[in-house]
Amino acid sequence: MKTIILIGGQGTRLRPFTLEQPKCLLPVVNRPLISYQFALLKKYGIKEVILAARYGQPNLAEIASIGKSFSLSVKFSLEKIALGTAGAIKKAAGLLKSRDPVLVFNGDFIADINLERVIRLHQEKKACATVVLTKVEKPSSYGLVVMDGDGKVKSFIEKPGPAEIVTDTINAGVYVLSQKALAGIPSGKNVSIERESFPYLLAQGENLIGCVHYGYWIDVGSLESFWKASRDILDGRLGRDLVPEAKEEKLEEKVVVEGKVSAGCRALIKPGVILRGYVVIGAESYLGENCVLEDTVLFSRVIVKECASIRKSFIGKGSMIGANTRLENAVAGPGSYLSDFSCLGGF
Repeated sequence: MKTIILIGGQGTRLRPFTLEQPKCLLPVVNRPLISYQFALLKKYGIKEVILAARYGQPNLAEIASIGKSFSLSVKFSLEKIALGTAGAIKKAAGLLKSRDPVLVFNGDFIADINLERVIRLHQEKKACATVVLTKVEKPSSYGLVVMDGDGKVKSFIEKPGPAEIVTDTINAGVYVLSQKALAGIPSGKNVSIERESFPYLLAQGENLIGCVHYGYWIDVGSLESFWKASRDILDGRLGRDLVPEAKEEKLEEKVVVEGKVSAGCRALIKPGVILRGYVVIGAESYLGENCVLEDTVLFSRVIVKECASIRKSFIGKGSMIGANTRLENAVAGPGSYLSDFSCLGGF
């Protein structure tokens, strides 16, 4: 089965880090976000993927190269105008030379979904569309999907108010779409699959099936969820076969580790550094002597000079943090510069 992945989103809730880099390339524990989806496809033997992107979107060659490292054949469908989720799927499907159902991913989740089970259920139920669902504690921020006892989808409730929360099953952003479902999407128009296409199919009496996923799933769409995904991966909550390979540096004995750490390729960490809680150190970053990092993510090529202290912060690619600086609950965008003895977020 061929796959379409939607990667054209602006990633506004992950700014400032998506101002210079597509969301799908943001490093989650030193691995590009999209590589976790590529690993999932590879596990289930899927070899062809079409990436629905914006026209002029940067780093497409890099994204394609990552796909090839997973033995995937990668093509791009480029939108000159915004087409919405369904419109992007429709355009990308035009590149397929097959009448088989199509697997679709939203491009911002990490999960261990059993794709074989999803595809089999779609076939057994002769579904027009199958929607993968997951259960969450706070469903109000997501689109709810209401099913009957046989697993048939009865309704979709996007961004529900308190009185509309009648279930904790939400749309997980993974679909299997039949050719009939694709045919119902108008070409060249901005159409939402969640708000328009699926409700339209229901109104036409089509068979929409929900497949509940009970394993790991997270929508990496905000800094809060980015941080949670980083902790989860460091804790081993995602199976090792779905964590892409990446070269990491071993920490010297004179580095004090009081938690769980990922140090990217060619990261240099000087003696006396203390790493507490969950810490991600990006590739080619430098930590000077006697720095303290706690519950913090450094993107690649960050320089932290001696005796700096950083807690509960995100530091963007190519930033420089001066000596004796104190940061807490800070978000420093790519290329930030903080001079020696700076203090942000606390005194």
